[in-house]
Amino acid sequence: MFIYILEEKRNVNTFISHTDRYLWYPGVVALMASFSINPAPPAGATIPQIVVWGKEHQVLIEFGAWLQGIGSLLEVIFMLGLLKLADSTRTLAGMVTAFAATVIVGISFVEVSFYLSAIAGGVSGDMATLGVSLNLIKAIQHAYVIAPAPANLIAIGIVLISSRLTPRVFGYIAFVLGAVLAILGLIGTYIPMQDVIDMVLSVQEVWYLAIAITLIVTARRVAASVQPVPAIAVEA
Repeated sequence: MFIYILEEKRNVNTFISHTDRYLWYPGVVALMASFSINPAPPAGATIPQIVVWGKEHQVLIEFGAWLQGIGSLLEVIFMLGLLKLADSTRTLAGMVTAFAATVIVGISFVEVSFYLSAIAGGVSGDMATLGVSLNLIKAIQHAYVIAPAPANLIAIGIVLISSRLTPRVFGYIAFVLGAVLAILGLIGTYIPMQDVIDMVLSVQEVWYLAIAITLIVTARRVAASVQPVPAIAVEA
């Protein structure tokens, strides 16, 4: 019994260690902040108007790009932490989650590069670079929802449901979000729907934040429920 209690306490401490190490809020918070502070150019604006607008918002755009890059990286660490806690790194769903997360980070940094390229083009007066960068930003944003985002959400939903790491509702929400993004990815190929996609992505970030809070609260509750092992006096 003594050995069993020690082993259980070690498992709880390991769980909390992994939770504290991987399930950080900053990734989610950084992405949510980047969505809100990185404004889009006015609809229907001409290139000269975009240049004026870009110079007025240059600091916000650059800071938003930085937040997006850092936030995407931290959020992937969040996902890998979930796989580790769920012991699903070698399952098919776990491998799909990790692969899709890697693709998402790549897409995010490409988009960030185009933001910086657009700013540089506008500041230097290189209208060709500015125009190409703006078009590529729209293209890469849509590529994100065609496959990587739906695949990531559906796969991680399977992980959450099969592992019972979190309440099953989180897995079902992942399925719904993944299906919605897949549909928007198809429709958005023909009809501009980025505003709607951005709303769904904001819901996704709230979902990740809720998972992080749930896991950390659960870890603390489990730790509190482990009773300390009483000292045993040994007579000579």
